[in-house]
Amino acid sequence: MDQLLRLTIILSRWTRRRWTKTEAIIALAVIAIALAIALIEWAGYWPEALTATKVRRAPMRL
Repeated sequence: MDQLLRLTIILSRWTRRRWTKTEAIIALAVIAIALAIALIEWAGYWPEALTATKVRRAPMRL
């Protein structure tokens, strides 16, 4: 975790903006989620629980 905080501090210096600890944690979480989704897309594998399945719906009655 120290490495991630160190990276956040370096990035904040680059952007010339002081980040609070909460902002840094949220930013890192968003980046981690985006990387995870990108890796799943790149690998072409989505877990069964996350894939949409066909749902049979009853015809509409008027």
